[in-house]
Amino acid sequence: MTRKILAVGALLVFIIVISVPSFAAKRKTGEVKHNLYTDNLLNFEVQALSNWKVKTYKEKPESPKLERVIMTKRNYEVNPRIVQGSHYTVPTITIYSDTTSLSLEEYAKLLAESVNAVNSQNKLFQKMKILTGTEFYDSTSTQLGEAEAKFFRLKNKFRRAHLSAGGGVLQTDGNTRLIEDFNIYEIYLMKRGDRILVIHFYCEREFYNTNQGEFHDMLESFKFL
Repeated sequence: MTRKILAVGALLVFIIVISVPSFAAKRKTGEVKHNLYTDNLLNFEVQALSNWKVKTYKEKPESPKLERVIMTKRNYEVNPRIVQGSHYTVPTITIYSDTTSLSLEEYAKLLAESVNAVNSQNKLFQKMKILTGTEFYDSTSTQLGEAEAKFFRLKNKFRRAHLSAGGGVLQTDGNTRLIEDFNIYEIYLMKRGDRILVIHFYCEREFYNTNQGEFHDMLESFKFL
């Protein structure tokens, strides 16, 4: 009798699992082959360089994730004078997508107005960390592949402990100093149907020139299929 009860229970659980939408299988946001990322939702591809790691996310088809793919540099540089355990930034590219009724121009205006505006409720802007300590470098209209795009370059400030003898404010131990520095953000916006596509690259100021070249090499491979 006990075995029959267990069998019936297992059958009921199986029926619930296959019939309730909340148990629907998740899929990846995209596929990666030889560091070529192809997005399952927006049908675009971008080729990462061999020294960049590509990570996708899991999502339910009926509930797409904001983050589509993240690419991080493997052999990145770190300032040798920063205190161990202090802040440093790994060069990173994140591609996001969200639904919006705004045009590309309207969304670009919204982003510009949201830079350093701590009261924005936009979850994408929150994830991009443009809402605090951020300032403009420049912005313009451009072309990415065959798509119209809006480009922003921003700087995002941070403070960290530094072993340099010059500048900054002395800490209580008398040896390290707090130095203000910043990351450089490059942000590209594109519109595809009712979705906005955001490509967000960032790295530390002092390593920007080197990493910008690699980022732009990858950008050249971007295309909608």
